Amino acid sequence: MMDHEQKELTVTIVVTCASLSLVGALFTLTCFALIPKLRRVFSFRLVFFITLNDITSSIFYLMNPVTIFKPEGGYECQTQAFALGYFDISSMMWTAAAACTMHIAVESALNLRSAPLNNRLICIYFCFCQIGPILPSVMPFFFNAYGHSGIWCWVKSGDGESLEIIRMFAYYIWAWLVTFYLLFVYW
Repeated sequence: MMDHEQKELTVTIVVTCASLSLVGALFTLTCFALIPKLRRVFSFRLVFFITLNDITSSIFYLMNPVTIFKPEGGYECQTQAFALGYFDISSMMWTAAAACTMHIAVESALNLRSAPLNNRLICIYFCFCQIGPILPSVMPFFFNAYGHSGIWCWVKSGDGESLEIIRMFAYYIWAWLVTFYLLFVYW
């Protein structure tokens, strides 16, 4: 377990990184809002969704000073744990969707300038990337597994094998699947 000084250092690092991420994501969102030409390009619409998830994730990382110093977590900890799991997985999925779009465009010479196709792909991607991560993010609630995990709230830290399995299903399996898919597409 970390002592108070280590927790303060951790909070400083997490808040600094989350703040920088938030500034970068807000810059991207501002460019998307101010440059109408970007909104018409399908790949930038995917970047828009990645950015929205990253903004929300950064906001919940900024909750760290509120959650890390509470001894038993509480509802703030549960909220942060769920949100970080959900928005981080969702952001990864949108990255895979962008890679999928590139793969489709290169392999099948599909015309991605077709508005009906773009709208259909956005709907498919939205279901996959925004609705899909709900299950792995809700699952730890059923096992009362959300709590302090060391440096922020997520699946509780502990030696139990069941917690390790929950961590795998709540995040790591999805991270590895996306990583392998990205390697497949970009290799």
